[in-house]
Amino acid sequence: MKKYLCIVPFLLTGCGGHNKNDPTIITSSSSSSSSSSSSSSSSSSSSSIANTTYSLEKINTLALGEVYFTELWHYSPELMIGSGYATFYTENRAEKIEDGVLVVPQYTHFSKRRANTGSSFPYEESYTTGYYEIATRNLISYDITLWQSNIPRSTVRCVSASPYHFPLAVKVGESDSTPAFNCNNNLTLDQGSWRAEDAGNGNLNFIVTSKTFDYSNNKTDETRTYTLDPQGNIIWFKINQLESHVF
Repeated sequence: MKKYLCIVPFLLTGCGGHNKNDPTIITSSSSSSSSSSSSSSSSSSSSSIANTTYSLEKINTLALGEVYFTELWHYSPELMIGSGYATFYTENRAEKIEDGVLVVPQYTHFSKRRANTGSSFPYEESYTTGYYEIATRNLISYDITLWQSNIPRSTVRCVSASPYHFPLAVKVGESDSTPAFNCNNNLTLDQGSWRAEDAGNGNLNFIVTSKTFDYSNNKTDETRTYTLDPQGNIIWFKINQLESHVF
């Protein structure tokens, strides 16, 4: 899996991180004293993470010229046709005026397909450019073109129903809603949300759930999870069942 400098657009893109550490906590006890010690350690760890502030700078960054590329995988040993993989590329492009506002265009290409289903199975791609107002960091609109097996649909523009951007930092337990989007394909994408959860080992899961649409104009749910270490590095990335680690 390739990982480079990380940027992540609001609602539309995502990113990987700097290593493949499994955030799962594994504990064991062989006596009542070790159990007590483990309980005390767990309590101390829970208290520590509750008071930790996690920077979202690597998610919010609008630094010009930053590029991120990663591979995502999903493997189901019980149902091989459920397996799949994807590539994800995003970059911040040169600032420009869009609808009278100075913005950073954030370009994303997301391609996904199922594995072991033959070349005839359709694969899906999306090409998205989100326009982030430099002064406020708000995502004001985005253009998206969906492809299926090299057949494109028309480009759709979606405009935010209200000003909003992610906070600069979060703590475990915090949450908020995100704006709806009005699109010129006659779809209104309902409000989304984000929440911050304990990921174990001192890490935090920043989980973003939003509405999008597929090649057939059907509304779909999308959940993106960014696992942050205490320094704010993104060490894990997941889009629905696709994850940025190798099984």
